This record gives sequence, C-alpha cells and structure tokens, in this order.
Amino acid sequence: MLFPAFVLFLCGTVLLFAAACAVYGRLYKRRPARRRLPPPFPAAAVLGALFLLAAVPLGFALGLRLADRGADAQIDVHAFYAEVESVGTETLAVQGLAINSAEDRGARTLRLYEGLPVERDGAPIPLSELKAGDLVSVVLLTDTGGTEEIFKIELLEGAGDPSCGAPV
Repeated sequence: MLFPAFVLFLCGTVLLFAAACAVYGRLYKRRPARRRLPPPFPAAAVLGALFLLAAVPLGFALGLRLADRGADAQIDVHAFYAEVESVGTETLAVQGLAINSAEDRGARTLRLYEGLPVERDGAPIPLSELKAGDLVSVVLLTDTGGTEEIFKIELLEGAGDPSCGAPV
C-alpha cells in the first residue's frame, strides 16, 4: 500500500508554514528600528490562515484525483448455467449449457476455495451435495486483470428430480 499522499501534502504544508514563520522571525529581529515590522504573532496567524485556505482545496483536489484512480479497478460479475461433470476437493468441472453466451458454453474447470457459498433454494448446503449431472448456476467475479473467482454456486431447483425434467 502506498503512503497516503494527503499525509505528505499535510507535512509539506506544515513545513512551509514553519519555514515562513522562521524567516519572518529572523527578519523581525534583524530589522533596524527606523522601520518597524508588525510583531511575528499576527503575521504568523495571517500566514497560517493563508496556508490553510490554500491547503484545504488543494487537499480535496488531490483526494479526488487519487480516488479517480481506484474507479478503474472494477469487478465484472456474471453468472452462467452449467451441468456438473465432476466434483473434486479443489476443483469443479462443469459443462456450460446452450442458453449461456458463447464464452460460457464450453467445458470449464473451476477452482474451489474454503468457505465457498453453495446454496439450494437460498439455503446453504455442503459442497459434497453436488454430484455429476446436477444443474448449477455459477456466479463469477472477474477483475480488470482477468482473474476469475467463484462468488457463489447455486444448485438449481429440480436438479436431480426426474419429475422436473432435469437430468438424473
């Protein structure tokens, strides 16, 4: 993680303010008595107010600019329907159904992870309940780098039930 830019900006502002106060203090002490300068405290207060007035909008602008960088890192969420071909301990082999888009119709091997939500009718079920021939809906998350991760697997209603017309 990068060091927050606003902290650097704040430190720079404080350092610039301290330098301005130090320079003014030295000028005040060395100035001949013929032309008096105002005491350092009011001038430091004015300089401080000017720095704060400049720092606040610049800090907001910097924050907005940095926040826009994160907007590019979006995650694509999409689902496809498949028939389970085999269930392993770390992988799930599926065959995409014809109703999917062209990219989701073929055979796929998906990597499983611990704690993967598997549901049937909205209720969680163990992964061991999935078997070859079951119809599932797979929700995938894809980041901008192209890395896919399973978000959720849902065993479709009627899967394995001959009265629903689904494969047994």
